[in-house]
Amino acid sequence: MWAPVINNLLAIALFYFLLVSRGDLSVANISSQDLLWLGLGTTAGYLAQALILFPIVIKSGVKLSLRFDWANSQIIKSCVHGALWLLQRKSERVDAQGT
Repeated sequence: MWAPVINNLLAIALFYFLLVSRGDLSVANISSQDLLWLGLGTTAGYLAQALILFPIVIKSGVKLSLRFDWANSQIIKSCVHGALWLLQRKSERVDAQGT
């Protein structure tokens, strides 16, 4: 399978582009434009990997379909726990600023 190789080649090309275009690149001086390039480049790598894998999966006979049966899904439980955690963190931050 060549999908991970394509993803890695895109990531290497992205980092090479960033290093060539910004000679003094370090964590301390990453700009918002550099972050945009990193985000777009990694997303392009994931999309390339998925686009390469779709024809292979379809040829193998696997039926892909969207399933929106969330009644017994664990995703609802995870979302509720995440929301409660965020609310707790927000209230802690408000309490810390208020005192």
